[in-house]
Amino acid sequence: MTGNGGYAIFLNGSYGVGKFTALEHIGDLLAAAGANRDRYGDALGLPVRSVRLVASRRVTEAQLRGRYSASQTARYDWHAARHHELSERLARADLDEAIIDTDSRRPIDVAAAVLDHFGYPTEPRDRTASA
Repeated sequence: MTGNGGYAIFLNGSYGVGKFTALEHIGDLLAAAGANRDRYGDALGLPVRSVRLVASRRVTEAQLRGRYSASQTARYDWHAARHHELSERLARADLDEAIIDTDSRRPIDVAAAVLDHFGYPTEPRDRTASA
Protein backbone atom coordinates (compact mmCIF):
# COMPACT_ATOMS: atom_id res chain seq x y z
CA MET A 1 0.00 0.00 0.00
CA THR A 2 1.10 3.54 -0.57
CA GLY A 3 1.24 5.97 2.29
CA ASN A 4 -1.62 8.07 0.93
CA GLY A 5 -3.96 5.10 0.43
CA GLY A 6 -4.13 5.64 -3.33
CA TYR A 7 -4.82 2.94 -5.87
CA ALA A 8 -5.12 2.37 -9.59
CA ILE A 9 -8.39 1.16 -11.11
CA PHE A 10 -7.95 -1.76 -13.51
CA LEU A 11 -10.97 -2.20 -15.78
CA ASN A 12 -11.09 -5.85 -16.80
CA GLY A 13 -13.30 -7.80 -19.23
CA SER A 14 -13.38 -9.72 -22.48
CA TYR A 15 -13.47 -8.28 -26.00
CA GLY A 16 -16.32 -5.94 -26.85
CA VAL A 17 -17.82 -5.48 -23.37
CA GLY A 18 -17.19 -1.72 -23.37
CA LYS A 19 -13.91 -1.27 -21.44
CA PHE A 20 -12.40 1.38 -23.69
CA THR A 21 -15.63 3.36 -24.01
CA ALA A 22 -16.17 3.23 -20.24
CA LEU A 23 -12.60 4.43 -19.67
CA GLU A 24 -13.20 7.41 -21.93
CA HIS A 25 -16.26 8.34 -19.89
CA ILE A 26 -14.49 7.73 -16.57
CA GLY A 27 -11.89 10.29 -17.65
CA ASP A 28 -14.63 12.75 -18.58
CA LEU A 29 -16.45 12.23 -15.27
CA LEU A 30 -13.27 12.64 -13.21
CA ALA A 31 -12.34 15.79 -15.11
CA ALA A 32 -15.86 17.20 -14.61
CA ALA A 33 -15.65 16.43 -10.89
CA GLY A 34 -12.41 18.42 -10.64
CA ALA A 35 -10.07 15.38 -10.19
CA ASN A 36 -6.39 16.35 -9.89
CA ARG A 37 -4.65 14.98 -13.01
CA ASP A 38 -1.24 14.94 -11.30
CA ARG A 39 -2.59 12.61 -8.60
CA TYR A 40 -3.10 9.86 -11.19
CA GLY A 41 0.20 10.38 -13.01
CA ASP A 42 2.14 7.69 -11.16
CA ALA A 43 -0.44 4.89 -11.48
CA LEU A 44 2.13 2.13 -11.82
CA GLY A 45 3.31 2.79 -8.28
CA LEU A 46 -0.15 2.24 -6.79
CA PRO A 47 -2.04 -0.89 -5.78
CA VAL A 48 -4.43 -2.17 -8.45
CA ARG A 49 -8.15 -2.64 -7.79
CA SER A 50 -9.90 -4.53 -10.59
CA VAL A 51 -13.45 -4.16 -11.88
CA ARG A 52 -14.58 -6.61 -14.59
CA LEU A 53 -17.11 -5.61 -17.22
CA VAL A 54 -19.31 -8.36 -18.63
CA ALA A 55 -21.81 -8.52 -21.48
CA SER A 56 -23.89 -11.17 -23.17
CA ARG A 57 -22.65 -12.83 -26.35
CA ARG A 58 -25.35 -10.96 -28.33
CA VAL A 59 -24.23 -7.54 -27.07
CA THR A 60 -20.55 -8.36 -27.43
CA GLU A 61 -20.89 -9.56 -31.00
CA ALA A 62 -22.85 -6.41 -31.88
CA GLN A 63 -20.14 -4.25 -30.30
CA LEU A 64 -17.43 -6.10 -32.21
CA ARG A 65 -19.34 -5.84 -35.51
CA GLY A 66 -19.49 -2.08 -35.02
CA ARG A 67 -15.77 -1.90 -34.34
CA TYR A 68 -14.55 -3.59 -37.52
CA SER A 69 -15.22 -2.69 -41.14
CA ALA A 70 -16.24 -5.21 -43.82
CA SER A 71 -12.56 -5.52 -44.79
CA GLN A 72 -11.67 -6.55 -41.23
CA THR A 73 -13.77 -9.72 -41.11
CA ALA A 74 -10.82 -11.82 -39.95
CA ARG A 75 -10.25 -9.54 -36.94
CA TYR A 76 -13.95 -9.68 -36.02
CA ASP A 77 -14.00 -13.47 -36.37
CA TRP A 78 -10.89 -13.83 -34.18
CA HIS A 79 -12.30 -11.70 -31.34
CA ALA A 80 -15.83 -13.09 -31.56
CA ALA A 81 -14.54 -16.68 -31.43
CA ARG A 82 -12.45 -16.02 -28.33
CA HIS A 83 -14.80 -13.78 -26.35
CA HIS A 84 -16.69 -16.53 -24.54
CA GLU A 85 -13.54 -18.47 -23.59
CA LEU A 86 -11.79 -15.36 -22.29
CA SER A 87 -14.88 -14.33 -20.31
CA GLU A 88 -14.96 -17.75 -18.63
CA ARG A 89 -11.23 -17.63 -17.83
CA LEU A 90 -11.55 -14.18 -16.28
CA ALA A 91 -14.50 -15.36 -14.17
CA ARG A 92 -12.57 -18.43 -12.95
CA ALA A 93 -9.55 -16.28 -12.07
CA ASP A 94 -11.79 -14.30 -9.68
CA LEU A 95 -9.44 -11.29 -9.55
CA ASP A 96 -12.08 -8.57 -9.52
CA GLU A 97 -13.64 -6.83 -6.56
CA ALA A 98 -16.69 -5.84 -8.59
CA ILE A 99 -18.43 -7.08 -11.73
CA ILE A 100 -20.58 -4.74 -13.81
CA ASP A 101 -22.95 -6.01 -16.50
CA THR A 102 -22.89 -3.62 -19.46
CA ASP A 103 -25.79 -5.12 -21.45
CA SER A 104 -28.45 -2.59 -20.48
CA ARG A 105 -26.22 0.37 -19.61
CA ARG A 106 -25.04 3.28 -21.72
CA PRO A 107 -21.26 3.78 -21.65
CA ILE A 108 -21.63 6.85 -19.42
CA ASP A 109 -23.68 4.73 -16.98
CA VAL A 110 -21.00 2.02 -16.96
CA ALA A 111 -18.40 4.67 -16.19
CA ALA A 112 -20.56 6.07 -13.39
CA ALA A 113 -21.07 2.57 -11.93
CA VAL A 114 -17.30 2.02 -11.87
CA LEU A 115 -16.66 5.35 -10.18
CA ASP A 116 -19.54 4.79 -7.76
CA HIS A 117 -17.97 1.49 -6.71
CA PHE A 118 -14.84 3.39 -5.70
CA GLY A 119 -16.75 6.21 -4.03
CA TYR A 120 -15.93 8.88 -6.60
CA PRO A 121 -18.47 11.60 -7.36
CA THR A 122 -20.01 11.34 -10.80
CA GLU A 123 -21.68 14.75 -10.92
CA PRO A 124 -19.65 17.82 -11.93
CA ARG A 125 -18.88 20.14 -9.02
CA ASP A 126 -19.51 23.22 -11.11
CA ARG A 127 -22.55 22.65 -13.29
CA THR A 128 -22.12 26.04 -15.00
CA ALA A 129 -18.82 24.87 -16.54
CA SER A 130 -20.65 22.52 -18.91
CA ALA A 131 -23.30 25.07 -19.89
